[in-house]
Amino acid sequence: MARYAVCNRHGNNAPELGPPDEHGQGVGLIGTLHPDSQTVGFYLGSYKVFIDYIFWHRAYVADEYRLFLFDSNSLERLVLEQNTTEEDIVTFFRMVR
Repeated sequence: MARYAVCNRHGNNAPELGPPDEHGQGVGLIGTLHPDSQTVGFYLGSYKVFIDYIFWHRAYVADEYRLFLFDSNSLERLVLEQNTTEEDIVTFFRMVR
């Protein structure tokens, strides 16, 4: 049986997902591994770092393990596959916000 790993973005005070400023800067990124060892939570974050982490994590974790992206304010989930694009992620967050 495959384990499930999950990424999410927490908090009503988190900035809206959007591109970095003209200098490529964001507001930093805080991530925590939850006690279940399956959920990584992000609190504030740079768009670029957040997206880069999602793609790195999907490439690092074997395909046999399903990864989901979710927002703590929604029950919706995006399955992260090797062919998931940045546009898929942006569309997902626009849908759940």
